[in-house]
Amino acid sequence: MTRFRLIAIALLVSAVTAFTACSATVDPSATPTPETPTLVNLDSITVKGERLASPTLEMETPFKVSETMTKVLVPGSGQALEETSAAELFYYGVNARTGERFDDNFGNEDNPDAQAMILPLSSVIQGFKKGLTGQSVGSRVLIAMPGSDGYDYSGGNSGAGIQYGDSLVFVVDIVGASLPAPVGTAVTPAAGLPTVTDTDGKVEIAIPDTAAPTEVVAQVLIQGNGEVVEQLDFVFTHYVAYSWKTKEEVIRVDDRLDIGRLMDSLAGLITGLEGKKVGSRVMVIIPPAQGFPYGSTTYPIDAGDTLVFVVDLLMVEKYIVPEATPDPTESPVPSGSPSPTPEASVTSTPSDSPTPTPSASPTPTPEASPTPTSGG
Repeated sequence: MTRFRLIAIALLVSAVTAFTACSATVDPSATPTPETPTLVNLDSITVKGERLASPTLEMETPFKVSETMTKVLVPGSGQALEETSAAELFYYGVNARTGERFDDNFGNEDNPDAQAMILPLSSVIQGFKKGLTGQSVGSRVLIAMPGSDGYDYSGGNSGAGIQYGDSLVFVVDIVGASLPAPVGTAVTPAAGLPTVTDTDGKVEIAIPDTAAPTEVVAQVLIQGNGEVVEQLDFVFTHYVAYSWKTKEEVIRVDDRLDIGRLMDSLAGLITGLEGKKVGSRVMVIIPPAQGFPYGSTTYPIDAGDTLVFVVDLLMVEKYIVPEATPDPTESPVPSGSPSPTPEASVTSTPSDSPTPTPSASPTPTPEASPTPTSGG
């Protein structure tokens, strides 16, 4: 089954063709094309089927919408999605011009073992982000978006049959979401460790006037009750890091989710976070050899500096062991799959970002939040 990215990707589409077509000579004898109707609400679209099962849509096409609209079909009672959340979901997409399905990740005969996908809302097309922000886990929602909130930025997508200006319709089942903050039981840290404070969500670290530890130290500050993090998993985190030497902040990522495989992080973070549970806040003290032994030009970290990280584990995408060796004649990754791909992660070197850059999209939309760079 051909797959298609919800996440904004670089598409090799000929924008020239799309725009030069508008300058073609009009035959005055040709029959005028009726104006495509514009829907002002979604009441004329009927969605059949149970939640978590592939839906059937009944609607008159073609039509268009002038703005993104959302209709809750099945209300949920879980946490509400925020603009910076990652959402675990199933989706079914239909072109409002043709009435044809162009993508979905529900199970069917071609894909009987379908699984929900985790998509950061900061890295998806704008209509998807607008339509899902504020919706609750457990919901089934209907979203219709104009081309300006869909794929007009890339001139459409010829491979999926989407033209410039096409409105799109999605049925989305929200099955999970990243936590907005750590959730669990507070843990009293061991004596002599740095002091961590949280003021309105901003974490700060006070470094003591003592010698830095020579081994990795992992201290749980909030004990979560979610899934256990393993090395091959994708982890969704917020974090801040301080220099033991200068006692100053050197890295902060708490305005968006940082996403990557744990195994691609700094050695000290792998040691300190493996086996911890989602929902936890963990302080990890990392000696130079397990962090940045040669310092960094990207961050104000000197050679030989010990770092203190405080990491919030907000979501995990579990690594699934393949059941069989794939056929070498087939593509190992579905074309345009919206799920994060391991190849996009940045392997950590002494001068790299402490955690992998978000791997969900190689080229996020212009509106998406910036991602950590892996400079020297």
